[in-house]
Amino acid sequence: MSLSSIPFFRLVLLLSSGIATALFLHQIPGAVISFLLAMLLALPLVALLLYRIVKFQTAANALHLCTHFVLGLLLGWFGRAEHSKSHFATQGISVKGRYLQLRIDEPLAQKANTWRSSATVLATLDSNGKATSATGKILVYWPQRLNAQKPDLLYGDVLLLPDLAVDMPEAAFPDGFDFKAVMRYRNVAHQVFLTPGSVRKMGNTANPVQSLAYRAREKIIAILHKQFTPEKAALMASLLIGFKDEVEQDDLQAFTKTGTMHILAVSGMHVGLIYAALLFLFTGSTRARRVRIWQGIAILGALWCYAILTGLSASVVRATVMFSVIETGRSFLRQEGNVFNSLFAAAYLQLLFAPLNLIDVGFQLSYLAVLGILYFYPPLNRLYSPPTLLLGRMWQLGLVSIAATLATLPVSLYFFKGFPVWFVPANIIMVPLSSILVFSGIFSVLFYAVPFVGTALAWASSMGIDLMMWPARYIAGLPGAMLKGFSFDLADVVILYSAIVALAVAIYSDKRRQVLRFGAGCLCLLSAYHTFRFFRAENSAELIVGELKGHLYAAYRQGRILHVFTEPVRPGEADSLHFYMTDYLVNNHIAQTQWHCGFPPNEPATPTWSFKPGETVFYQNKQPIARVLWLPEKELLNEKFKGITCLRYRHKRYAEGTANLIVLRNNYHRLRL
Repeated sequence: MSLSSIPFFRLVLLLSSGIATALFLHQIPGAVISFLLAMLLALPLVALLLYRIVKFQTAANALHLCTHFVLGLLLGWFGRAEHSKSHFATQGISVKGRYLQLRIDEPLAQKANTWRSSATVLATLDSNGKATSATGKILVYWPQRLNAQKPDLLYGDVLLLPDLAVDMPEAAFPDGFDFKAVMRYRNVAHQVFLTPGSVRKMGNTANPVQSLAYRAREKIIAILHKQFTPEKAALMASLLIGFKDEVEQDDLQAFTKTGTMHILAVSGMHVGLIYAALLFLFTGSTRARRVRIWQGIAILGALWCYAILTGLSASVVRATVMFSVIETGRSFLRQEGNVFNSLFAAAYLQLLFAPLNLIDVGFQLSYLAVLGILYFYPPLNRLYSPPTLLLGRMWQLGLVSIAATLATLPVSLYFFKGFPVWFVPANIIMVPLSSILVFSGIFSVLFYAVPFVGTALAWASSMGIDLMMWPARYIAGLPGAMLKGFSFDLADVVILYSAIVALAVAIYSDKRRQVLRFGAGCLCLLSAYHTFRFFRAENSAELIVGELKGHLYAAYRQGRILHVFTEPVRPGEADSLHFYMTDYLVNNHIAQTQWHCGFPPNEPATPTWSFKPGETVFYQNKQPIARVLWLPEKELLNEKFKGITCLRYRHKRYAEGTANLIVLRNNYHRLRL
């Protein structure tokens, strides 16, 4: 296979490079943007002239490829909502007397303590009622302590509410999950918490197609709850339409530990099953052209209806676009296209319309998994030929799991810090069962109202769920089912992917030995890099101060030992706070965590952490200042640095003498010592 047979590979590579460059650039001068726009128009014309008149094909091709990089750069830049002059945040956040006009973008979802939905800002209204058109997205929360019942709101409802928007919260502790960073690349940077009576409904402007899809989802969920127990209904809803909000946490953990979460999250596997079923219904080698075209339209329509019904996630859109490209060639052009080119064509189209998908983890894992299966599966399958059909099918399922895992391993370790050990046997058992459940679930919903038939299908599906969940729970409970504690950064991802690419090249290369040596060198480099990071953590120290889940803390790391000083906490609360520190503990190779709850003057002094009366840190976030933590001798008197201001302050209520007042703009501040 040559690169000339997959032209979309180069286009995707350049388009994604341009998008990535724009996403990591904080500011681009307006003159540069204007120049890039002019280049976007001029480069194709120059390339066409070079090709047609001068016959300089190499230069023409180079300019053509540069056009896609410039296009990606502009798409990535203008795809960021904060670069829009009409964004509501450009006029300030929480402007006094201002109102926001929002449109609800999705049905309300129940979270731990709130009801939540995303919304689009349509306009801002000043204190005089003057409306100004605006753009931007925002997360809207209704606290359950104030709204015991789910608010009576539908997709498309237009609301008028006071401008109480605030910035999204950042990570609660260093290296932790940063919800603000995740949502920023979805063009959501603000949130608002609402109370009863603060919202006025002003109508509904729902998209009729999307509204119909949401109503269909609610109808399917309602039917499933009538047919199954709540636990099984939640699993079936996730399996059929990707609705995971009601799935119990233990069940989610079982799928996570077995490496089969793709079964619950509607993915390309589900779209492939639907496409295979549609092909089975519309088979025939002697179809008339008119019949073939209408059958192709029916298949494409059914695929996209299913994609809309499941919420248009990145993996579903990828699979739907790819199968649409394949079906277009099969039914309309009567040509069998290159499956690699179809995959990259799907990626190109998806990035063209939604450039920020590039940094979506679902988008990355989806394409990498399919690419790994397409590339690694054929040579692996030639290594052994099982003697029976059953063993052959099990062998193929195992190889598909290995190929997909090999391609997604670096990204998975970077984002999830864990690896499911028993993913191969789990997929061999659970993928066939889940595939059967998809069709039985579909038929149980379609024939729900048919006497006896609907009941029989529901009973069979219920038994199928039990049959699928038994191995999931058993394998998840095996010793060491999930390896945790992987400390992976971007450098690790690049080095490990270099080794994987070397393996991929070696499979089809004549210079296999040299390429494999390069891959082995990458693995040695990865080991050396981790050794360097370990010794760097061993010989460094830092101080972290902040507020975590309502508790003030000062965390002092000396080498691989972490001392955490907090206010008095209730029994068991330390474990909850410790959970938010997990990624930090992994990344810094912490071997021991020592908790000191209470006021440090009562704690024994240590050579590296001594306290004296009068050296106090006040965390100024809410007035009045009523809580206190103590810091060591080496603190931040009369210093200023990014994100934190340290001032001299005297407060006789807590201590005599001079103390440090720390004003934090974020949840925490860390200082390298």
